Amino acid sequence: MNKEMVSDLVTQNGIKIAEDNTIFTDPNSHVGNKSKIWYFNDDSENKWVIKKYPEWVKEADIVWIHKYMRELSQKGFPLVEIKDKYLSFDNHIYSIYSFAGEMHYDFKNKSHLTNMASELSHLHRLSQDIKVEGSRNWPTVAGYIYQGKSEALNQSWNIASKLLKQSTSIIMPIHGDYRKDNIRFNANGVMKVFDFGNARSDYPEVDLAITLRDVIGDISKSQDYLEIQKGFLLEYRNSNRNLPKISPQMICASAIILAIQESSYLIKESLKSESYELKFTIKKETMHLDFLLDNLDTHLTLYQDIFH
Repeated sequence: MNKEMVSDLVTQNGIKIAEDNTIFTDPNSHVGNKSKIWYFNDDSENKWVIKKYPEWVKEADIVWIHKYMRELSQKGFPLVEIKDKYLSFDNHIYSIYSFAGEMHYDFKNKSHLTNMASELSHLHRLSQDIKVEGSRNWPTVAGYIYQGKSEALNQSWNIASKLLKQSTSIIMPIHGDYRKDNIRFNANGVMKVFDFGNARSDYPEVDLAITLRDVIGDISKSQDYLEIQKGFLLEYRNSNRNLPKISPQMICASAIILAIQESSYLIKESLKSESYELKFTIKKETMHLDFLLDNLDTHLTLYQDIFH
């Protein structure tokens, strides 16, 4: 992708690039799932981001993502501004979003965690009333069936499928990657949420499972992880009325299925490459899945106490 194409994309979206600004300030920057981002300033010194999506994200996916984001924005959710025009080039989609801000999550700042919980609650309250036509080319928990050859993953799937049968949950648009890295704060604690690249129609408990794993960090170093989860979920529950009904079983099932999906993907990748990094990642995911299964009853009890 050359500068002329970037300039054309920017111009189509009604943005004037600052005369003294270099468009590609960080061409090697990577975000999740092999995406890339570049930054530039407009002539009013507003900062923007060009995101290059991975090749499996197609135009239909971008249309779905942008519709969902626009609906949320119109309802007052604090997310980054999205520009309607996108570019399809060399099997990749390029989109423009406003810059979310510099202040990252600080685990020492307790308000950051409570803000994350309250805004996820806000997101789910709004999303349950949003209908986005079409579908996403992205794996979901809803309707998932494990069909691999790993005996360990098959046993994990059997446990998850039993939990699914015990739960009732709605399917609605979700963020799909609600993690600390995709949220920015300012001095007043006001947030901007971005990176909706994994957004899709799925269970709201999937967002909760993703976020809970993220906020507790490294299991072995988080001796108080149950208290962290409890505080997060109580803030989530108490922040908004008219939330979708949350199923404790579905939170646990979602966490297990997400780990199965990731493990299955990594195993397939390992057949192509036997790098040390990949082996380490597979081991880490296996440990996480074992942790979920070993502590299933504990987690169920905690979630049932909160979402009774």
